[in-house]
Amino acid sequence: MKITLTRASLRDALQGLGRIVSTKATLPILQCIRFDADGDQVAIAGTNLDQYGRYTAEGAVARKGACVV
Repeated sequence: MKITLTRASLRDALQGLGRIVSTKATLPILQCIRFDADGDQVAIAGTNLDQYGRYTAEGAVARKGACVV
């Protein structure tokens, strides 16, 4: 996966998901955010098993794919 996003769209997504994703989760995967790139859009998502948030941002996708950060 290879993507390019604007700083503003990434910041907005991470601020919103920061209210959902906890750094003190008992399962390490719940501390992460998932990026899905396909076409010209990047979906950024996170969960704490009670709540789920997903943002879609326009971006340059050179190679589609998914990753968890």
